[in-house]
Amino acid sequence: MNASHRPTLAENRLVLLLLLDRLGPCTEEQLLALVSEDGLLDYIDLRLGLADLTDAGLLRTREHEIGRLYILTQQGRDTLGMFPGHIPPSRRARVEALCARWKDR
Repeated sequence: MNASHRPTLAENRLVLLLLLDRLGPCTEEQLLALVSEDGLLDYIDLRLGLADLTDAGLLRTREHEIGRLYILTQQGRDTLGMFPGHIPPSRRARVEALCARWKDR
């Protein structure tokens, strides 16, 4: 992470919403592998973010044969759309690039 930019809690939550918007349903393990790839989020921020966003109704979970999937709800999509400028352009570009590489796997 850029030393001059310390992401806020809200920014990290929006990044999680953006990841799930771009990738679709993912397990916690898949998300952890993705965000660990370039230090986008650490394990604690990921776990707390998933719990908070699920409790708030912005994500929902569904059990699947590969594990518990986290799924962006319409409320989560709407929330992401209300705060487009709250993720710095450089961080948004990192998310977009990571998601593009991840989808190619």
